[in-house]
Amino acid sequence: MRKVLWCSLAMWGCTPENSESEETDDSREQLDTETSDTEDTSVPEDTSVPEDTSVPEDTGCPPVTEDTTTAIVTDIDETMTTADSEWLAQLLNPSHDPEMRPDANELMWAWQERGYRVFYVTARGGMPLIDGTSARDATIDWLAAHDFPYDEADVFLSGDFIEFDAAGYKTEVLTELQNQGFDLVYAYGNADTDIEAFKAVGIPNDHQWLVGRLAGEMDVNPLYDEDAYTEHLLEWPELAPCGY
Repeated sequence: MRKVLWCSLAMWGCTPENSESEETDDSREQLDTETSDTEDTSVPEDTSVPEDTSVPEDTGCPPVTEDTTTAIVTDIDETMTTADSEWLAQLLNPSHDPEMRPDANELMWAWQERGYRVFYVTARGGMPLIDGTSARDATIDWLAAHDFPYDEADVFLSGDFIEFDAAGYKTEVLTELQNQGFDLVYAYGNADTDIEAFKAVGIPNDHQWLVGRLAGEMDVNPLYDEDAYTEHLLEWPELAPCGY
């Protein structure tokens, strides 16, 4: 009876019994189509840090390696420090920190950064500080504390308790360095004994600097106290930025 009734109603535009299912299927298909049309297909942003493949800037400065043979040599007392008496004060008072000449460490770094090995040659004897610290340890500790470029093998002390022939000792050290193949190009000192040693091994006069009280003597470049070493860093052509 119910079937006949549905058929009768069909003449008045009634929908067959299974029309609801078909409508539902059509709605789902339409929804799936809309969902497919709006689906996010974008690629997720890559938040990983990219590998740095840039090439370090070439400064034009030759690096210092164990094979570097070009070198400079410098005294320490009154050359890197302000006075010879600074070392004596430290011998008697181990807590005393010998005063460094302004920019002395920057000067040595400037030479090393331009491809020169730095040798420190001092006539300091082997007398220990009053607390037993060796002169060599105190010297190396001072270089480290004041940020000088150095290698312990490139620091030379006479070893004697009192060195009377400073020029002879330094000449011997520099000659041995030359025999090992090092080209000693520039030199710094404060005493006539320094200049005697530099000249004895053939370092040109215009490649030597005499700083302090004797500046202007012995036919080498003078570095007066008020100019050492800040002005020197600005004025000497070899210390200009690499590549210029």
